[in-house]
Amino acid sequence: MAVVELRLPNSVSLHTAESFVNRTAFPWPLPGGEARLVFPEGYCHLSPMGIATLAAWADTLRERHVTISCSNANTQGVRYASRLHLFDYLGCEGPPVTEHDETGRFLPVTKIQAQPQLDDFAINLVPLLHVESAEMVNAVRYCFQELGRNVLEHSGGAAAYACAQYYPGSNKVSIAVADCGEGLYESLRWNHAELDTDESAALLALRPGVSGSAATQFGGRENAGAGLFFTKTIAKVSGERFFIYSGRGGYLLFQHRDATQPALILEDAAQDRHKLLAGSQWPGTIVSLEIGVSPEYSFSEVLRTIRNRYHDFTPGSRTRKRIRFETRGRR
Repeated sequence: MAVVELRLPNSVSLHTAESFVNRTAFPWPLPGGEARLVFPEGYCHLSPMGIATLAAWADTLRERHVTISCSNANTQGVRYASRLHLFDYLGCEGPPVTEHDETGRFLPVTKIQAQPQLDDFAINLVPLLHVESAEMVNAVRYCFQELGRNVLEHSGGAAAYACAQYYPGSNKVSIAVADCGEGLYESLRWNHAELDTDESAALLALRPGVSGSAATQFGGRENAGAGLFFTKTIAKVSGERFFIYSGRGGYLLFQHRDATQPALILEDAAQDRHKLLAGSQWPGTIVSLEIGVSPEYSFSEVLRTIRNRYHDFTPGSRTRKRIRFETRGRR
């Protein structure tokens, strides 16, 4: 049986997300097969998006008894991915690393299969923010918990793989969650017969009142459909990027050049500065965002506006329940 290869580009981040999905073809060999991950020669930068995606791919294959090997693992930059425990999921040996304290710097890639694991990751995310604002802490933890909850509820039983990094030079946090579940199109098409592409499914999932579900063990109706919408919004308000990809299509929110734009809360993601993506097949969903944590950003007005307007976005709502940004689980 031939060994199939996954060749990585020199950089996998939100800056290179479009070329990544266009040029990187993830192989899915049959059970018992072999796959090889080939790191580029010279240099390789893997952001949390790249690390979470590779962990989801590798762990899913290994559960199907596929053997994974690695080439060029000593390439400059791969040591960082090894420190974030990527090679634990690849099942092959990575470059040696020194385990310094990670608090306030990054969260290694973590497999999440249940609510307690999701809560723990959200709690550990707080030191990466380096802020004292309780409203911002609650907002970011809410974003992450909603991303994880979407996987737990809609991935068909697949696990979520999460990773996060604080970048002190640009004062931002990068967060990523990936899964190999059923994907956005399959999750939404039963209630939205008009969907015809993965790109349209991504746009629909970002509309408030669409991506969530009725009350379940993971969330209540007052927050239904708010997770992806608010997550995209908080990335935009802080002046950063947001990315979602599923199947063969997705959505990339660009940074807004106009200083007045980030403050606008738009129901339709197509009205923001963005690009629809079409590329290689990914069975599941990848979500990644950056959040600027500069003290100059104030989320008070944004949170107040969303709380006051959210019920207007919820189809069929007969009450004026407002969205809650207080986090669930242990504190």
